[in-house]
Amino acid sequence: MRKCQLYREGKIRLLYKLTGMEFLNEEYEDVHARCDRYKGYHVFPNKSAVENRFLKGCPLSCFCLDGRCNEVHVAFKIDEHEQRGDEREITYLSFRYQTSQMYTHNTGLQFCRFVCTDEVSSVMKSSLNIVNYALMLPYSRRGFPFQSQFTLVYSDWEVLLCDNNAPDSMKGPVYVHRPLFEDVLSQF
Repeated sequence: MRKCQLYREGKIRLLYKLTGMEFLNEEYEDVHARCDRYKGYHVFPNKSAVENRFLKGCPLSCFCLDGRCNEVHVAFKIDEHEQRGDEREITYLSFRYQTSQMYTHNTGLQFCRFVCTDEVSSVMKSSLNIVNYALMLPYSRRGFPFQSQFTLVYSDWEVLLCDNNAPDSMKGPVYVHRPLFEDVLSQF
């Protein structure tokens, strides 16, 4: 064993640094335990921006909550003058749809009528059970007015399936649109 004072000073400094790092790690361990970098949805600037995009037939980023069938939610920021904003809190507007109302299909996607419920909810992110992320894509035809028909394309590339016999909404793979592939399908 060394009896030099410089050796002991170096070891004590190392021990002091390690003890200090352990203390900091214990104090700040919860801060980095949950990293929310991936949201999966876009947060719009305000409620009126969401409503305007819906009425004009523009795409919307949304999410689905567990236990709520036939409903999607679009997140937006709270107005600055309300002073209720918290980064751990999420405010969203809800949209309902029934797959049997105004059903149409085009190029394998199935569209139905969506209705804004005007239900604004603010909850903590930790209490939400988001099960799916999706894009609400509009159905629009040139020369015809927009009729609030949308489809959902989920983050796993499945789409909204509209079935008159099913009470709850379903999702699944995109169907082959028969009129587009009539030539190919008739050969088999």
